[in-house]
Formats: sequence, C-alpha cells, structure tokens
Amino acid sequence: MQVDIVKSYPASEVAEAPRVIGPETQIGKLIHSAFTGLIRSDSFPCIGARAAWARSSYFIGVYDEIATESTTLDLGRLLREFVTERAQGKLRNDFSTLIAIFIQPSATHEAEFETVLWDQLQRLHNMDDEGWSPDTSADPLDERFGFSYFESAFFIVGLHPGASRWARRFPYAAITFNLHEQFEQLRAQGIFERFRDTIRARDIKLQGQINPVLTDFGDASEARQYSGRHVEQDWICPFAPKGADG
Repeated sequence: MQVDIVKSYPASEVAEAPRVIGPETQIGKLIHSAFTGLIRSDSFPCIGARAAWARSSYFIGVYDEIATESTTLDLGRLLREFVTERAQGKLRNDFSTLIAIFIQPSATHEAEFETVLWDQLQRLHNMDDEGWSPDTSADPLDERFGFSYFESAFFIVGLHPGASRWARRFPYAAITFNLHEQFEQLRAQGIFERFRDTIRARDIKLQGQINPVLTDFGDASEARQYSGRHVEQDWICPFAPKGADG
C-alpha cells in the first residue's frame, strides 16, 4: 500500500519558494527527512542527486512493501506522472529524479536486495503497456541495456541497509529512477565526462576505492550496477523482457 507521495517542484516565476506537495503521515515525513539528509550531506558522491534536491526537482513515493501488486500499481502511476510532468516542463530538464522507498523489508543482505529489486522491476515491466524506450535495449545482456517504463529509459540505483557501498546505504530499501535522457543532454553539452569523473572522485574519497561495478553506457550492461552488489563475472540478470521466450 502506498504510504506517502512527495512531489517537489522548482519555484515558478511568481513563487519564490519551491512547491512541495506532501507528505502527510509521520512515517512519510521521517523518511523524506532522512533521505534529504543523505542527499544533502557534503560526503554524498552523486552531484546529480544533490542538484535535483537543490533545485527541488524530485518525486518520492513511500510504500509499505516492495514488489507487491498494490505497490507496483501505485509506483507505476507515479512513474507515469513523473515522466509526463517532466515532459511538460514542471520539473527542470537538467536534473530530476524519482525515488521509491519501501518500509519492508526492514533489513536486507546484498543478495536479498538484488532479488527484490529485480522482482520489482520485472513487475513494473510486466504491467507496462507501452513499448520499450528506443534509446536502450531490452536485453539485459546487451551493452546498451537500460530499464524502460512508459517508453522512457531509466538508469536504476538501489539503496538499502546492507549495502557495501556507503553511498548506497540507507535505513530503508529504495530504488531511484534516473532518466537516461539527462545523461544524453550532458553528453550533448560536452560535460558528461567531467560530471561522471566528479562523482567517481567523490565516491573514492568517501569509500577509499572506486565502485568495482562501474562502467560507461555501451561498455557493458548497466544491469550489473543496479543493485550495488559486486556481481560475479558470470552473473545472469534475473530479468526477462516480454516476448524474450519467443
């Protein structure tokens, strides 16, 4: 069951302060505050997420449990709203993100989180009645794979209490959905490499070493990066695009 929705928008021409809708429940307020604290920490590596918060350009959905039928329906609706409102210019086009946070499971090991993350993504895909994004491949073995929903490509970042990477550690399981088109805009502006290298340098400063699963889009399937676990060389992604069985 959906617990809370937070929609934070940039200030309009007539409004000086960002517009924030929700949350209403106490647990929603607590989780929103905790995630905001993580993102705004000086040590947090991802400057894209920090920019989304600084510019009030994000959605947060808080749900009782990951990978249930009701959660999937609610999250799917929120993803559609996010894509639509961003296309309408209600969110800034440089950095914006959607975060789904789940109260249950309360604690996970990396392998357990990987399982439920892909279960949730599979469920979203199974009910998606739009085509796959033309910008990425639907084959998780393909170097150009990228998760798609509502015909929009997303780079997925998972967070949870048992993450080995400090930047991915959060008291609740969470999935962030970051639109691929934002990275393509950075490439078009000629600043993607600087953006990427800044994040990696900040991650090394935090953890002492670079995340071993990192690769650039097109070099290897980004599916290997989604959960945050350092997957084995022969790891098989537990995701099956519709129609893959022939």
